[in-house]
Amino acid sequence: MKHLKSFEEFIEELNESASKSNQLTEKYRMQKLADIPIDNLKGKYCILISVGESEGKSLITEHEQYQGFQKTTNRYVQHPENPDIPVQAHYHIYPSKGKKEIYAVNMDGTAHHKKNRGYGVPKKEADELRKMGVEIPDDRIIENREIDFSGFELDQVLLLIE
Repeated sequence: MKHLKSFEEFIEELNESASKSNQLTEKYRMQKLADIPIDNLKGKYCILISVGESEGKSLITEHEQYQGFQKTTNRYVQHPENPDIPVQAHYHIYPSKGKKEIYAVNMDGTAHHKKNRGYGVPKKEADELRKMGVEIPDDRIIENREIDFSGFELDQVLLLIE
């Protein structure tokens, strides 16, 4: 039979893991400051783990400050840049009464999640996000790609689109 860890053993292992993680983070930070390339960051992700309701009780593990747009009912949360992951500062947009994200946009106007590419930001939200420093394009479409088909024949364009 497999040995179950006691609570104290679990906490000790958790603290050791956190200590190793902090040491690794400090190493990456020093390499970044010394302008040493960090090749072994590939495949590392930042993951948010949240605990949902269980038997009618909810456990709050983290509190995010939602802020409302002035001219729409949607809300947003701003996440700062983290060069250790690396991830740039970005905004997550949520509906007024809900937890399911509508879209997320980086400060440079690119999609924070691949699924948000091509999303059309509402005009009022785009204006407010621009005031907060987000580079939303004039057409308000996140990561819209424009392709110049001039110089191609119609049958060539149709083949490219397929």
